[in-house]
Amino acid sequence: METSELKTYKKTSQNRSFTLTETESPGNHTDELHWHTSIELLYVHQGTVRLQIELETCTLHTSDIVFIDSARNHALIYTPNSQTLSLKISAVWLHYIIPDFFKEDIILCSPDIQTYEERENAEELCRTLLLLKDIFYSEGIYSDVGINGYIFILLYNLISNFRGTKTAAPLKNKYDTMLHQTIRYLHLHYMDEIHMKDIADMLGVSPQYISKLFHNYYSMTFKQYLTKIRLEHAVYDMLHTTNSLLDIALDCGFSSQHAFINTFKKKYQMLPSKYKEKVLSGKLQ
Repeated sequence: METSELKTYKKTSQNRSFTLTETESPGNHTDELHWHTSIELLYVHQGTVRLQIELETCTLHTSDIVFIDSARNHALIYTPNSQTLSLKISAVWLHYIIPDFFKEDIILCSPDIQTYEERENAEELCRTLLLLKDIFYSEGIYSDVGINGYIFILLYNLISNFRGTKTAAPLKNKYDTMLHQTIRYLHLHYMDEIHMKDIADMLGVSPQYISKLFHNYYSMTFKQYLTKIRLEHAVYDMLHTTNSLLDIALDCGFSSQHAFINTFKKKYQMLPSKYKEKVLSGKLQ
């Protein structure tokens, strides 16, 4: 099948915690399978797309909406003239605002909705997302106030109406379920001393099995994924608090300030102080 280039417009909020992306596909296009630590709301503004999450696929049509959890491998297959709107919300920001957000699953996929009440709640999510889009692109001096307001309305709807819903189907793949439980645990306990063996014992499998899951799904080791989460939290603290680097490092699970700085330099190719200076001055997005 011949594929076309996507037309995308992406904007990130001033606090760097939310990203809104509009995508239009003039022809057929298939995404590469990818993942991110943010949660994502995906809305089909026009046309038909197929969504793959791990080993399962579903077809989405105009006005359908779906929730994609943190660290889930997914890809989109676009048909001609299809348009999508995607909102990504930082898992790090979520942890600070709603510490127990990841304790239960959010289950939302328009084609699977069975009740009138859930349909009404999903449609309200869509309306709120479109209102968010309008203010996201505005240049008003108080636009961030409006953005935060709509984000909280979206989260309230998700938590109140789609968290641990009765119609939620359990994950079909036992390997997927184990990985999902592991990711959830890391999000909730990244600041603690964590050993892969302890998680393996909790799940009743071997450490080698957990290691294989991370390699197969994310092409990285368990330790690399844990370090990624810790670094994201440390960067957030660095930009949004006045805490010392030592306190930030220890609060986010690093063994020392030196370990944090070394990890930071490998990722960003600069010292934390230089990175913070560039971000706050607007020289780095």
